[in-house]
Amino acid sequence: MQPMYRPSPRSKLPVTIIVFASIVATFALAGIIMQPSGVPVLSVADDQECDIIEGEYGEYTWDDQEVNCVNTDFESQDWEECCEEGYEYMEGSSDYDTYSLIFSPYTMYFVLILIFSLLCVAAASIPMPDYVKMPLITLFGLATATSGIFLLRKFAITAGFVFNRSVNTSALNSPIYLHVMPYFSLLTGILCLLLFASILTKLKSILRTSNISSRKIITYSQTFLTLSLLVFLISPMVPIAYAPADKDYEYYDEFNDGSEYLFPNEILIYSDFDEFDDDEADAESIISDYALVDNLFLSLIWINLAIIMLMSLTLIPKAGFVFEHISQINILSIVLLILALIFSIIMYANIPDLVGDEGLYNEDRFENLSFHANWFILIASIGCIINWVMLLIKSHIPWWKSLFNKGVPTSMNHSNKTVYSSYSNPAQQNYAQQQQYVQQQQFGQQNRGPPRF
Repeated sequence: MQPMYRPSPRSKLPVTIIVFASIVATFALAGIIMQPSGVPVLSVADDQECDIIEGEYGEYTWDDQEVNCVNTDFESQDWEECCEEGYEYMEGSSDYDTYSLIFSPYTMYFVLILIFSLLCVAAASIPMPDYVKMPLITLFGLATATSGIFLLRKFAITAGFVFNRSVNTSALNSPIYLHVMPYFSLLTGILCLLLFASILTKLKSILRTSNISSRKIITYSQTFLTLSLLVFLISPMVPIAYAPADKDYEYYDEFNDGSEYLFPNEILIYSDFDEFDDDEADAESIISDYALVDNLFLSLIWINLAIIMLMSLTLIPKAGFVFEHISQINILSIVLLILALIFSIIMYANIPDLVGDEGLYNEDRFENLSFHANWFILIASIGCIINWVMLLIKSHIPWWKSLFNKGVPTSMNHSNKTVYSSYSNPAQQNYAQQQQYVQQQQFGQQNRGPPRF
């Protein structure tokens, strides 16, 4: 009795992925149209109204006597009005990397997102086996998510710049606000991440069905990504320190307190300019430490995106185990994590030194420098170390043990599951078991040494 041939199973239509990818593509197409159409990017104050202090000799009219100023006549500006000229001036100069990101156009991000999301829709819609479909969906989904992450990074840096101007201004209200385009880019980036999350859910389900032993790596990679995005996307918008004004300062103005918040985007701007020539200056050390940790978490993002892509390739028959082994290199990320933890601790410990002769703040004008709400870097560093320990215990050590398993070869074990699942009734399964027993006997004869006399 010959075993019945069955074609490779076709995957079910991933409706959730198709829906999310279609929505992302629609938003990306809208974003491409919006910027040339003159949709506002910023709202900028054009005038101020201030109270005038009456002095001993009448009414003063100089600027230093104007108090309680309120910004008025806000004007909506599109990208060409607010940003094009500045972007063309700063483009290509390493001294203006952060500023260039703030004033850069949005079109490039939306074009990339549109292309990759449409490819993701096509890969999800065409009938094909799982070992072909899922790697393609993962590839285009990761490309879409990566474009969305950098779009969100642009929003985070821009928002941090605006928040910095808002809370550190002498006026009672901000001279600048975000308008439609930044918020639309925020929404589009979030949708890209939701698409990525739906792809991860589908991928983990298929790996579980295929009984891939190292599938837990995706869960740990997802945690690494989440913690890294806290630093890469959330940290730039939250003040890291606060410098209260010294009321005993000779020129202290009660109407303009002069206290300042330190935002990470300001640190990145100083890092671009390389403002401090003395490498041992306190400010230079703190600025370089923050920039280094920021780059370390960016590297961690790239590494774990690659690990997820490798795990999708484990579905390929006969060659998948190679990618499963390669994905174990994620354990080497401990080097990046230790460096991030060390330099983040050093940076936070030295932040109060920014007030002083070698710091950013004049010690005559400011009392001290205190920590504020931004502890994301330290939290992410500690969280990633804990996640790495779980990766080591739950995934990497079991993988090493499986390599030294002296039982029946792994390929033969996989073939058992494949053969048994190809037959639908007990008689056929019994026949398959008999055939497998004969193969094992032959395997034993072939590997037996020369006869002994």
